[in-house]
Amino acid sequence: MEIVPRTLATNAGTDPIEVVARLRTRHDAGDTDAGVGPSGSVQDMTAAGVVEPAAVVSGCLTTAVETAVILLRIDDVLDAEETASAATDPHDHAHDHGEEHGQTGGHDHGGYPWALSH
Repeated sequence: MEIVPRTLATNAGTDPIEVVARLRTRHDAGDTDAGVGPSGSVQDMTAAGVVEPAAVVSGCLTTAVETAVILLRIDDVLDAEETASAATDPHDHAHDHGEEHGQTGGHDHGGYPWALSH
């Protein structure tokens, strides 16, 4: 999270290490409104009129919820496809591997002799 104030300080032509140290000190002291202003110095963002509009926060939450819904739908589609393909699998593994197919010459091959990897 320090990349944003560091970048703002660098773009303003100030020492980013010093600005981030001052910002961290103010945040540790409980000054949660402190931030890097346009001049590159640490100042009270509310007093400077730099605030994040509610529309931005609302938009971020809306996008996050929509993304979660899309991911859940994709998961449901994948589950449905796996269920459908298992029901129509031509290589059904539940078929009989009886003695007439599974043994040749008295040796049990554990299945059809032509399907060794089966």
